[in-house]
Amino acid sequence: MPAIKISDTLYSVGVKHPDLKVFDLLMPLMHGTTYNSFLITGEKNVVIDTVKLKFFGEFIENIKQVIDPSKIDYIVIQHNELDHAGSLLKLLELAPGAKIVISKAAENFLNNSFNSKLDFIKADDTTEIKLGPSQTLKFVSAPFLHWPDTMFTYYAEEKALFTCDAFGAHYCQKKGLYSGDMDRAEFEDDYFKQFKIYFEIIMRVYSTKVVSACEKIKSLPINLLLPSHGPLVNADIARHVKCYIDWSFSAPSAECKKAVIVYSSMYGSTMKMAYHIESLLKLRGVKTFVAEIPFAMSESQMADVIKEIAVSDALLIGSSTICSTVLKPIWDFLFFLATVELKGKTGGVFGSFGWDPQGLKIIELVLSNYKMKLIKDMYKIKFVPSEDKLLPAQEFVDRLVKSMNGEE
Repeated sequence: MPAIKISDTLYSVGVKHPDLKVFDLLMPLMHGTTYNSFLITGEKNVVIDTVKLKFFGEFIENIKQVIDPSKIDYIVIQHNELDHAGSLLKLLELAPGAKIVISKAAENFLNNSFNSKLDFIKADDTTEIKLGPSQTLKFVSAPFLHWPDTMFTYYAEEKALFTCDAFGAHYCQKKGLYSGDMDRAEFEDDYFKQFKIYFEIIMRVYSTKVVSACEKIKSLPINLLLPSHGPLVNADIARHVKCYIDWSFSAPSAECKKAVIVYSSMYGSTMKMAYHIESLLKLRGVKTFVAEIPFAMSESQMADVIKEIAVSDALLIGSSTICSTVLKPIWDFLFFLATVELKGKTGGVFGSFGWDPQGLKIIELVLSNYKMKLIKDMYKIKFVPSEDKLLPAQEFVDRLVKSMNGEE
């Protein structure tokens, strides 16, 4: 993707990665992604975020289409993750006089990422950088969207807000650069669906921080919303922001408790346990959501399960055991749960086994590390469930409901 002129002083110099199938070993992708970077020109020249290091060659050629890299005065790193900061040191080799602008929280992160002692300008909500008589950059601290060091950058005269990961999507659009370049079918059926999935997987765990950041920017006139992944948003800007707020405010009902049950089952035994537990919970007035965790979980499946867990009171995980461990889909799911706020929720473990149930303790250990309230004693069945073997589920569910109600 070549450099693209956005205005007389603003250029897109990022790159596309359309064939990427999995992002950060976590998110399966259907539409690839982009690593957006921006160049502001004037009396002072500024690069906002870099790109993943493997794309440095294309990135620097994009910059050279507009200016000599040695003329860069500032490099703004809005977030230290290496898909945004990965090309920083290489860029500094060509722009040795450039000053690095970061949030106050970012210094330790950046120094330890590059194992170098770098000089920084530390920006906060009061910082302004004048690039010329009619060019002003302002900064908005936006911690935990989605790292502690995240900040936004506002180019006041262009009414352009650079938001790093916030309001992004892993989406390489079919043509054009802007959200407004898409026809309505692509916008709604492909892009906006990915925008929602991105929120569920990356941002939902920090919902309170999302609301705080949206509160900070509500008074800013915004003509362009410029995230670091996906289309540049020039259409339906208010809708994008409103969706972040609305999705962040979704909360569990105080009137009806909810439990999410997920499982992987080799021969159907653990599946039978899952649905038996569900039936007992329903008899106790608990709302339920049950999902099988498949071998290759899609991004939309991930997002659906995350949404349900986020508004639940309890999470139960079931697995068959094999060679003293659990099935691979559950291993992957346990890793993936790092993107969900689980602290204080009730957790429970169940599953079928042959001769060694020890693998189920792996699930308990991970849920404990996520600060869940684990109910005492897992529920396990040797080989195939029978009517008698299912009876202990009553006591398991009793303990679960008491925990959800704060009685244990």
